[in-house]
Formats: sequence, C-alpha cells, structure tokens
Amino acid sequence: MRRTLLDTNIFGLIAVDEERDSITSKLTGPSEWILYASSVSRMELRSVPQSIRVKNRNVRVDLLTIYDNLIGKHTYPVTDSIRGIAAKYHAAFLEVGGTTPERKLLDDFLIVATASLHQLDMVVSDDRNTMCSTLARKGYFIVNTALSLSMPACISYAEMKKQLGGL
Repeated sequence: MRRTLLDTNIFGLIAVDEERDSITSKLTGPSEWILYASSVSRMELRSVPQSIRVKNRNVRVDLLTIYDNLIGKHTYPVTDSIRGIAAKYHAAFLEVGGTTPERKLLDDFLIVATASLHQLDMVVSDDRNTMCSTLARKGYFIVNTALSLSMPACISYAEMKKQLGGL
C-alpha cells in the first residue's frame, strides 16, 4: 500500500489534466494507493472564489468535488502536535540557510508534518520552491530524525502519474 498525502496544488493539476478521468478512476478504483489530505488543503480549496469558471465549470466546485472523490473521509485535522512539528520545521529550515518567513511556509510545513506524524509514505506536490525544496527537506530530516518520525518521500505529479502506470 502507498499511503499518500496530496498537496493542495495536485487537485488543480488533476482538474486541468486531459487524462483526469483516467487518473481519478485509477486512484479511486481498486488500487495500491490510499489517499489522504490535510484539512489545510480543504480550506485552501474552499478559499477559491466561486465566480471563477473554466470551460463552463465552476472551478471551486470542481476542485472540491475532485477532493471529495479522491480523499473521502481521509482528511487529517491540524492538531497541536502537527503545529509544533511545523514550527520545528521552520526553525530547522532557518538553521540550514532558509530565509522565507514562517507565514509563507506554514501551510506547507503543516501538510508535511501531517504526513510525518501519521507515517505516510509520500507527499505528492509540484511545489519545488518551498515544500519540496532542498532546504525544506533538510529541515524535515533534522526534525524527523530528532523526533523519530519517518520521512515521507516527496514526489511530483508527473511521477505520481508515471507510478500509476502508463499515464
């Protein structure tokens, strides 16, 4: 089983992917993938304005529908433990040379802390500048090692599609 947490940006990538029906059916049908998300992602998707339409689709409704179909009840809430780990990630990030303020990284760190605390195998994200950057990953490693937490792999949307087979 691949216990996988999807970053918020993945729902948008699925929404515009020409192979979205194939992707969603592979992820929701019998599969070795079990998908999870953080409540942070659901809040971010709910913040999309209702007035945005693309190809006659209400984007907010479309994103939330994709979320509900893929994640179902597998949403992890943000707890005090997760907030504490995320704060440690930011401190470690600064120690290894990062300069981005915590307010810009907090949601990313909360998502990775959720995956780490719940011992998920991977996080799927196309956010290579912050969430999956080299400095952020160094910070995660420092904190997760100190707390004896497993380190989730960080893979891209393209890699997820490749692992799904033939997409």
